[in-house]
Amino acid sequence: MPFGWFIDGSALYGESDVSQQVFNAIKANALQEALNGTLPQLRGVYFNPFTDGNTGAQPNKIFFPYLRTIQQEDNRTDLIQYTLRVGGTLYSLPSGDITAAGGVEYRSESLIFSNDPNSSSPSGLLMSLTPGNITSGDFNGRLLSARRWVQSAYGELDIPLLGDKWSWPGARSLQLTLSERFDNYSQFGSAEKPKIAVLYKPFDDFTFRATYSEGFVVPTLGQLFTTPIQLQQTVFDPIKGITQNVLVQNGGNAHLKPENSYGYYLEGVWSPGSKDDNSWWHWAKGFTAYVDWYQVEIRGFISVPNAQSAVSANLPGAVIRNPAGFISEVFANYQNLGTLRTDGIQFGVGYDTKEFEWGKLSFDANFSYIYNYTLTQLETEANGFTHFLVTNLTNTFTEDQPVASGPDFRGVASLFYSKHLFGNDLFSTGITFNYVGSELDFINSDNGTVPAASAGLNPPGYVHLIGNWTTWDYQISYQFGPPAEVTPETPKPGYNKEGKQVVGEKAIAPAPEAAHWGWRRLLDNLTLTFGIKNVFDTRPPLAVQANGAQGYDPEVANPVQRFFYGQIEKKF
Repeated sequence: MPFGWFIDGSALYGESDVSQQVFNAIKANALQEALNGTLPQLRGVYFNPFTDGNTGAQPNKIFFPYLRTIQQEDNRTDLIQYTLRVGGTLYSLPSGDITAAGGVEYRSESLIFSNDPNSSSPSGLLMSLTPGNITSGDFNGRLLSARRWVQSAYGELDIPLLGDKWSWPGARSLQLTLSERFDNYSQFGSAEKPKIAVLYKPFDDFTFRATYSEGFVVPTLGQLFTTPIQLQQTVFDPIKGITQNVLVQNGGNAHLKPENSYGYYLEGVWSPGSKDDNSWWHWAKGFTAYVDWYQVEIRGFISVPNAQSAVSANLPGAVIRNPAGFISEVFANYQNLGTLRTDGIQFGVGYDTKEFEWGKLSFDANFSYIYNYTLTQLETEANGFTHFLVTNLTNTFTEDQPVASGPDFRGVASLFYSKHLFGNDLFSTGITFNYVGSELDFINSDNGTVPAASAGLNPPGYVHLIGNWTTWDYQISYQFGPPAEVTPETPKPGYNKEGKQVVGEKAIAPAPEAAHWGWRRLLDNLTLTFGIKNVFDTRPPLAVQANGAQGYDPEVANPVQRFFYGQIEKKF
């Protein structure tokens, strides 16, 4: 379109279907009738539950055709989306072009469940350990279907306040970006969220960025309507001062409210000699250093509380006690737990040398540190008094982590050597260093999850620290570049191909080389890569209970340890 404008429209339909059948399930009502001798097909004949399988006799075989059934469910999710976008230049200033972009969008999504008549609990009842009419159910009981839609409109305006012809030392560039998004949900009403971003360059080698943004996220259909499941779990009751086994229910919560987020971001980048090759630090061209600070606050944070956390915080409506005051059941369904705030710093350096006769070196290192991770939630005490409890999940005294969420410090650094060979081929090899900091195990006496005097923790000290984890990776690759093209040049009239003047002869240009399919042409843009992850086969640190660990934290490490990989990539 004129003046750099564009218009783009798209339509999308996606669907995922799943069908499941489980054979040889036993109908509970038919089994009870067989035990009573009242099964309509075999009245007066009694099912014997105490047969000796070692004899090989099958006296109950005649009942099987009438007791067996097939459990079947057909479920589907689908997504429909229509999008229209437009944008381009509004006005040209000496500092640059003022540009605008925006769009409208409609999206609908469905979660469609069928219910096996024998597996589903009656409507309105909670699922039991043996749901519906099946003695040992394979499905989760009654499933709920749901649909919803959202209408959205968004826009962005980029304004170059300084730059290009309007720039001076100390004010090379100043860019302002204003964004706004409006969403209207069929179930949760509407929300309007802004974003403001500023880029400032006092000099060509320094860049500062600042961003403020707001977000709005509604619960997923799964968080709203997931069928409850029940399990047994051991928890410590701080009111009774005992450890007991309780019934825990996990499932959806139709009363969830949306999450609202508020984010702040600051960044400084130094790239010496990035533009001016004559500056006094042009020798450092290729070097980059950056520091980022961020803060993200999520209000109405949605998650499934750990049963022990729900009991310790006495979350409203989550802990059910019997007349004697002992815990009988814990509802650990999806909840709006409170306000989750994360503060962190990211920093790193990188340096790419020029390519010399011996080759080129590239170094890159990046690190992140979470120094604050707090959850503010409403706590109800045994006497009925409520107050806000601020839980600092980052333990700064033992260099540990946001509890059960991962370490607070991570880093990765790499050093690679590369060199062009045979003209356009590229050889590359290098090593990568990975570091994951320490963290506290999920249950420990340090964060107050369980008192130190309680049984079940590992002495000494009853504080289990998951140590840091350091691994090394190696990679080597070879890329076949396109063969050098020989472009014949036509001599000027009166000159031969060596550039000497000729008299009375016609200059003849050499014929271009004919296309051919040699081995170089077949290998054009082919890359071969081989690598080793965790070269020294370093085991992840021991984790007893973190994130349901089986000896390690699955959110940080994997049980594979060292492995080899290869890749062949061909571009046409």
